[in-house]
Amino acid sequence: QKNGTLERERGKAVKNKNVLKNYSTNTRFNYEENFGKHTVSFSANVDFLRNNRDYIGISGYGLPSKLSSGAGINNSITGSRQAKTSSKKESEAQLGFGVSGLYEWNNKYSIYSSYKRDASSLLPSDKRWNTFWATGVGYTISEEPFLKDSKIISLLKLRATYGKTASIAGVSASLTVPTFSYEEISYLGLREFSLVNLYNENLRPEKNTSYNIGLDFGLFNRANLSVEVYKRITEDMLLTVPIAPSNGFINQMKNVGILENKGIELSANVNVIKNHDFKWSVSGNLAYNKNKIIDLYDTDALYLTNTLYPDYKEGEPYDLLYGLIDLGVFPADGVPRYLRADGSEFNINLETPNEEDFIILGYANAPYTGGFYQSFSYKGWQLSCDMYFSFGGKAKYTNKSVALEDSDVFKNAVSGQLEKTWFKPGDENKTYPNPFLGTGEQYDIFKKYATTLTTGKTDFIRINNIMLRYNFDTEFLKRITHSYIKYGSFYAQLKNIATFSNFGGGDPESANLVGSVQPVITMGANISF
Repeated sequence: QKNGTLERERGKAVKNKNVLKNYSTNTRFNYEENFGKHTVSFSANVDFLRNNRDYIGISGYGLPSKLSSGAGINNSITGSRQAKTSSKKESEAQLGFGVSGLYEWNNKYSIYSSYKRDASSLLPSDKRWNTFWATGVGYTISEEPFLKDSKIISLLKLRATYGKTASIAGVSASLTVPTFSYEEISYLGLREFSLVNLYNENLRPEKNTSYNIGLDFGLFNRANLSVEVYKRITEDMLLTVPIAPSNGFINQMKNVGILENKGIELSANVNVIKNHDFKWSVSGNLAYNKNKIIDLYDTDALYLTNTLYPDYKEGEPYDLLYGLIDLGVFPADGVPRYLRADGSEFNINLETPNEEDFIILGYANAPYTGGFYQSFSYKGWQLSCDMYFSFGGKAKYTNKSVALEDSDVFKNAVSGQLEKTWFKPGDENKTYPNPFLGTGEQYDIFKKYATTLTTGKTDFIRINNIMLRYNFDTEFLKRITHSYIKYGSFYAQLKNIATFSNFGGGDPESANLVGSVQPVITMGANISF
């Protein structure tokens, strides 16, 4: 500033005080006893947690030159420099009681059961207490006489579990009970007192019912494999949904329906080489998950994001990606054209799509995921490498790698885009539309929705981490340092090394250039005296 008093010298004070207190107790009782072939264990617990938060803040202008206290704020100033105050006082508590028991006979048969009763102050008073339980059985077939002495099968165990749990993730006090707050700015010396959220006194926790069947398989005391099939039913799904603005709010958290997840998980671990000096182990996992919305309580479809197609629909997966079928551009003006459900074409400058014009392009969440890990060690040297992968997902290019207007000129274009872009009347067989279409409601629709042109597969394989470590021989360290150094090692680590993917919209995990993982090199040493 060239003239007058600098803004920082005109007077401003900001004073905040935030006190967070956490109290927790965990009481456990455990008992275990062996009676010949019988093993019995029992446990009981009581858990309590309480969080208190007390916050107050004040800011304002119009202070004497060196005053740093809020007491000197000039409260007669109005407008953007009017004094503002804010405060918040919250308290929440959880209490739980639980018991569990396990019985095993001859290391062959086992049965496990647990029971828990929990309460949370975040829920309405008549719904705060909830009951959860689980039970499981196991049968170690390899302990049978016909397998016990096998040199090939070292483990064969069948197991099954069934249980119920609950979750209140994302729930705060203002969503279930009347919670009020003062507005920051006062009017005629009085501050407004209003609801924080439109609370729902009928809100219930999500309830999960899980079914699992698993098989553990061991070979030659060197390889272990595991197969698990599961099904999980989530009732009373918690979701923030739009409501009529006449309520004074535009959305509210509700229990909206029932979701089903089912799939299979495979894992394996193999000690390929294991001797005194050299060890090599390999492990990996593969998972497949499929979901479906079983029921929506108040409707058969939910529209949450101001789109023409449903975000959630009965009988369909919750993560479907909808989009339009792209037919290229009109040679006369370079305007995109799309296919309607009845087989006709439409121009975005003249028409808008209908709900039935959208097709399912794929799944936003990849159904197939997994990873692979290797570890080598030779004397004091250790080398490890891990990678993970994802297949079956799709996403819209949210980084706008397809340059469509003047404001996109600084962005990187898709490889070969210029040769396939319409620039002048008569350009035939072009893929990308006129880059000077401008703005407007119809053009915003084009940018908002996914299409067969702007959607790609998010399949990828990522080499995630490579680490090399050397551990110094302890006797060598003691000898050369006269026992001052008891342990020493150094390491070098590479993270996010490489990603192999054909996705054209940046990082395939985030579907965006923003947030893309970058390679990281780390080196360090550990020394113990």
